Amino acid sequence: MKQILGFSVISALVDNVPEAMSLLGELSTQAATYSMTKGEYTNPLNPGYRLETFSVKDPVSGLDTTLTSEEALLAIAVTKACVDYAATAPIPVNPQDFRMAIAADFIDVIDSLEFGELLTASGTTLPTWFSFTAKAGVRNEYKIWLADSAFLIQYPEYDVKVVPPMPELNLFLGNWQNAVNALAEWPNTALIEAVGAAANLQPYSYLSYYEFDFVNRLNPAQKHKTSWYVLTYGEAGNNEDIHKDAIIDLLVKTTGRPEADWMPIFPELFKRTEFVGYPRWDRMSIPNASTLTGLYSSILYLQNSIDYADVGSPPEELNVLQAGKHYGWPYCVADRQPARGYEKRFDCAATVAPRMLWPAHAAPLQMVAGPSGSRFAGQVLVAWHGYKPAGHRVVGYSRDAQGLPAGQPVEWLGGWDAKPGVRPLGKPTGLTVDRQGRLLVVEDLNRTVLMLLPSAPKK
Repeated sequence: MKQILGFSVISALVDNVPEAMSLLGELSTQAATYSMTKGEYTNPLNPGYRLETFSVKDPVSGLDTTLTSEEALLAIAVTKACVDYAATAPIPVNPQDFRMAIAADFIDVIDSLEFGELLTASGTTLPTWFSFTAKAGVRNEYKIWLADSAFLIQYPEYDVKVVPPMPELNLFLGNWQNAVNALAEWPNTALIEAVGAAANLQPYSYLSYYEFDFVNRLNPAQKHKTSWYVLTYGEAGNNEDIHKDAIIDLLVKTTGRPEADWMPIFPELFKRTEFVGYPRWDRMSIPNASTLTGLYSSILYLQNSIDYADVGSPPEELNVLQAGKHYGWPYCVADRQPARGYEKRFDCAATVAPRMLWPAHAAPLQMVAGPSGSRFAGQVLVAWHGYKPAGHRVVGYSRDAQGLPAGQPVEWLGGWDAKPGVRPLGKPTGLTVDRQGRLLVVEDLNRTVLMLLPSAPKK
């Protein structure tokens, strides 16, 4: 079996205007740098289509391999079928119908066909990528991108090439001063020439430069700076820890000496960047109204919709996020309706409907769960920031059995208009409830804080 990752170039969609590029069927200069083992395939049966492979691997051995003409033709044929379908498909294009039509065309040769998000460019709607498994032979697995924007951030593979401070790496294991003298014979200009030679073979995505102390094992206080260049091919490899691993791998493989021998010589190579995350699900999600831990509660997203001049449209949205789902931005508004300018250009019916619609221009900025023991318990509180009539207020929603907002809002702070001698106009941005049950609201128009007390203060 082979695992194939590639990009289909579609000549009819390529934008030939200088400095311009088509959203579909055209590979950017940056994306073209994502692999050191690229392949290029065409077929006379489908002129105007070119398959560029970035990774073709045997998953068992992990070794690179190539495609036969028949294997390449299959990916090109599926690409052409997608373009042909898009040319006659009703607008808006239904993604499910699209995928099923292509699957039916190739029912005898592929299965497990999947599509990425649909994208429209120059009147053509295509999936940003497709994947499938070939039925014949060893059941090769394909994933082919059609949109450069998706490829740039989704391509998972990478290659790394290290340019060391000198070619004889074994010298680092011998006499420390002799190694320092040898390093002097390789100035930075020589290293840059080596980088240029590597780039001429295959342009790189990123060039990184590192300085690591070369430590004298017999006298650790004695150190000498060494220069290392790392050429990265692919966004996924643009990471300092990956680069350090590549340098260590080069040292071990070139000299035959284990990592333990290199640790006292280049100790900085073995230091890793670590992040410790402290979950604050009370800030990011709504705790469950059950015995289940809040870690598994839903993630809610407050969407400030597009602003039309109309006072009443389009409404703001509350969405319950799910992995891999599309919520319509920026193509759709309200209950999956096309935004102005995107009519017949995007299939809003294929997106996930909002959990709630809130008044237009309310501009929700923060939502928090009302703490237990306070009068806000069992509610979620939302700061509506907008300056138009629906905004400048704080509302609360009760929570249903799943802990999600439901029902009609309760207005805790409303009509936060300016009153001379009393208060300025307030546009709430953030809120919290303190241990005494007082609601504190920050507004950014006048940089003031308003406090809502549980009861009238005693005189």
